[in-house]
Amino acid sequence: MNALSLAVVAFLLSISTTYVWIRGARRGQLPQNRMVIVALWSTAVLLGIVAIALQPGLRVELFALFSSIVSSFFLVTVAVSKQKVAADAIKVGDTIPSFTSVDEHKQKFDSAELAGNPALIKFFRGHWCPYCAGELKRWEELRPEFDKYNVKIVTVSSETPGQITKGRGKHGLKATMLADRSLKVTDLFGLRNKGVHTGPPKFLGGVDLPVPTALLVNASGTVLWMDQSENYQQRTDPDYVLGALREHLGS
Repeated sequence: MNALSLAVVAFLLSISTTYVWIRGARRGQLPQNRMVIVALWSTAVLLGIVAIALQPGLRVELFALFSSIVSSFFLVTVAVSKQKVAADAIKVGDTIPSFTSVDEHKQKFDSAELAGNPALIKFFRGHWCPYCAGELKRWEELRPEFDKYNVKIVTVSSETPGQITKGRGKHGLKATMLADRSLKVTDLFGLRNKGVHTGPPKFLGGVDLPVPTALLVNASGTVLWMDQSENYQQRTDPDYVLGALREHLGS
């Protein structure tokens, strides 16, 4: 194959694989086993490099370079997606700790407001994270089920009230969204990301963030069900949420 053919194949592999990945992220349906995705991106990078090495000319080289950069970026995000959870993190059967925070309107929120109703508490990284926004969008599709069981939805993220207000439009989830910039609430639940915290850039995991976690809590504050992954790119499938509601709150 000549340099142009290599560059075209690299471009098609990079774009098609990235499209499948982004679509899966938006639907909250990324595969558990990512070896095929990683192999396709890696092949795109390799083909792009080989095409550039053949020195075909600036236009073809830029074409190949673009494919390699895009694929390399997503390979890096997969490589750093692992996260650690503290040994004392909240678990099923525990009672949630009492906490206070502020919502996007800077109004005080007290966890005592959850008493008497089941609640679904969601810790997420921030609206800037496409995996978070995609998951919350899918959750909004379950709104009739949430209302049916009279479930209150509360989210906790590391964002400021202003960032929450700006980001809510990405998913439309009707929920009480709490700002936890200092991770005070996150720490009470033991859900601070214990991975690499050496500084920016953010997409490399250089800052402390909440571990994406879903908690179904009963009217007395006991955790009935939770879903959590050691990989921040793997999120709670809406079908799991629906199953938990039906199992713990009634048929």
